[in-house]
Amino acid sequence: MSTELLPALDADAWRQTLAGLRGPTVSKTASGQYREAAEQLVYVLAICYNRDELDAKKLWDRIATAVATACAKVDDADLDRLVSLALESVRADHARVAANDEVTTIVADICERDETWRTGFVRYLQQHTYAAIIHGRRAWETRKEMMRDG
Repeated sequence: MSTELLPALDADAWRQTLAGLRGPTVSKTASGQYREAAEQLVYVLAICYNRDELDAKKLWDRIATAVATACAKVDDADLDRLVSLALESVRADHARVAANDEVTTIVADICERDETWRTGFVRYLQQHTYAAIIHGRRAWETRKEMMRDG
């Protein structure tokens, strides 16, 4: 058992840590992985958005709410629950989700990481919701263009 002492925090640093403004540093590699996974998650939500039940004009509002709500309800590494909550928010059809190989591959890639990565990803999503939506929308628009072009 190590007898190393933790670094001392002053009162201001302690308040920032409790408020979530300060925490463990994230490597650029991990941050890039989180960004890519967040983009892919938003992309999946756009694919699975139930246009039969929901207004297509509200797609991005609904997806942003889905991500924020899922992050608020999942504060641990349970990405399966986070993805399920987000998909429920966009009223994804279970059969269509399960039948879409692209969606199942992306979700499996995100959810099958180790616990440390999953915890960091939830934190990333909580702190970078706008960026996740922006990058996910860009991926979605690229996909739509590719589909139009053949």
